[in-house]
Amino acid sequence: MPFAAKMFTRPMLTAFAFAAALPAASGLAAADDEAAFVARYHADATAILAAIHADTAHPDQKQRFVTFSIHQDPTKYVKCGWIAKDTVIECDAASGYFSAPQGQPRLYKIEHVGRVALKGLGYDLDDSEGDFQLFNPLNSPADIPTTADTALKTLYEVYGVRPPAQTIDAEAPLAAPQARPLADGK
Repeated sequence: MPFAAKMFTRPMLTAFAFAAALPAASGLAAADDEAAFVARYHADATAILAAIHADTAHPDQKQRFVTFSIHQDPTKYVKCGWIAKDTVIECDAASGYFSAPQGQPRLYKIEHVGRVALKGLGYDLDDSEGDFQLFNPLNSPADIPTTADTALKTLYEVYGVRPPAQTIDAEAPLAAPQARPLADGK
């Protein structure tokens, strides 16, 4: 059963928002644009994940997650949370499965190009019972930045986040005391 279904329902997005204000750079290839996007938001995305991981006072795994979603379309998200006694970070990328009531057609499906991107990022492409899943081993806190980068790359490659036209919301119940707009790293 997918992480989102077994651990919690899709929470409302009220925690904090960050504007992804990356100016369009002329002459940069798409890969350079993606690298700039990831580099710009890497530090803050990593800090949010690290704050949740460091909060060991909450043994309830249901609250140990962060959701990065497109503000303009919150049905497109990447949700990462800790499982297996903090030895694995499971990330779920929205497949459209939870976008409509059970038994109803999905409001959207990830097309071929998005599926190719998901596969390249390491996600399992079986979305027959939920979202696309990725399991990242967490051998030490030094592994957290990889998950932050993967979440940002997923937003960019799969859901087409292109600032400044779109912004990203981040919800992390346990990071609420540290909640702030995601800094752009400039």
